[in-house]
Amino acid sequence: MKSQVLSILFMLNGVFSFSPAATTPFVVRNAHHHHTTSTLFYTKNFERAVECASEYGLCDVEEMSKLADELDEYTDSCLYEKDEDMCIKEVADRKDVSEVLRMMGELQLRSDYIKNANLFVDDVKKDAVNNVRDEFVENVLAEGEDW
Repeated sequence: MKSQVLSILFMLNGVFSFSPAATTPFVVRNAHHHHTTSTLFYTKNFERAVECASEYGLCDVEEMSKLADELDEYTDSCLYEKDEDMCIKEVADRKDVSEVLRMMGELQLRSDYIKNANLFVDDVKKDAVNNVRDEFVENVLAEGEDW
């Protein structure tokens, strides 16, 4: 009995693989293709990843990083497409979404740095204030001569 259960589990090992994502219980592996399909189980995180990648500023850096990591867990797996050429495109496009999320996160971090801690930006702003003040003083003095 024990050997029968083990042999069944061994045979099923190639048919089912368990996904590390908590929101996707498992992915059914199609034995006739070299990719997996996920028609039975849908991940809301994929939808959120697409939303975040499509609209800058919608998501914070931490969420974008987490979503990119989740997409990267499926590096070479097809989750939707069955055709081999479309599978290759799906994998490439999913990697693209992951890269966009990472770039947007990096851009957001850099923008925050520019707004809050960049020395050059601070110097330019101080210089601009000084220039406005100097122009104002010059205009007042020039108008004073006409009086």
